[in-house]
Amino acid sequence: MSDQLKISINYETTIDPELLEKVEKVVESNRFGATVADVKRALNINRSTAKRYLEALVSLGKAKKEKRGIMTLYYKSNIQ
Repeated sequence: MSDQLKISINYETTIDPELLEKVEKVVESNRFGATVADVKRALNINRSTAKRYLEALVSLGKAKKEKRGIMTLYYKSNIQ
């Protein structure tokens, strides 16, 4: 049996403040929650970028997320 090496790679990603603000506005405008697809369509960006920016909003406390079945909805956070 061979030994397996497990490697954990951490990387930093650059977040554009202007795009982050646009994503935040999309989240705020969807009172029933915004999905990755909503942000993708509204801003004409790819899914991975939409997801990364939504998760950045969650990390910053500007949005919260809730899993509903197979969808994840992002809402404006009440914490400012």
